[in-house]
Amino acid sequence: MHLLSVEAARSVPCALTGEGCDEILGGYRRYIMRSFIGTTRIPLRLQLYEDQTGPVPDELLERADRLGAAAGIELRAPYLDHRLAERISAGPDELRVRGLSTKWILRRAAERLLPPALRKRPKRGFRPPVADWLRGGLRPALEAGLRGADSAMRERCGGAAIDKLLDEHLNSKKNRAASLWTLLNLETWHRTCLRP
Repeated sequence: MHLLSVEAARSVPCALTGEGCDEILGGYRRYIMRSFIGTTRIPLRLQLYEDQTGPVPDELLERADRLGAAAGIELRAPYLDHRLAERISAGPDELRVRGLSTKWILRRAAERLLPPALRKRPKRGFRPPVADWLRGGLRPALEAGLRGADSAMRERCGGAAIDKLLDEHLNSKKNRAASLWTLLNLETWHRTCLRP
């Protein structure tokens, strides 16, 4: 996202982002399950409320603001306009999730505005390639941190369990990036903050 912001800042002072779209318009697959639970709107509405009041202000907006500012561009989130959020929230749940379709109302609006090739593209986020990093440039730090004799995570979680995760991931047998990334960050925190 930072690299995209830097590139955009070369030609415009401000850009629109999609932050909050999924949380306001029901864009995650988990909302489909919620829409089928029970006969009331409570399960879906509760999940939407939790997502709108937790990750959106605490993670997504803060990250976008910092990355945009660092790149010298203002990033705005039109899907978080309070009038849009209020209008969608006041309407029936089917505006958001209808059957197996998420963001239903947005998809309907896009039918008139975008060609089918764009409308049917799969959803893509800005996920960093952590799995590749851990097998590549971060591999020395990963192995030093989690295989070293002074590893706090090795002591707490068990060397055999950590070795299994490392071997499976580094040999491309299984993607263990989420677990290894967490362990590496905990190890780094421990070494930085708790060791003299």
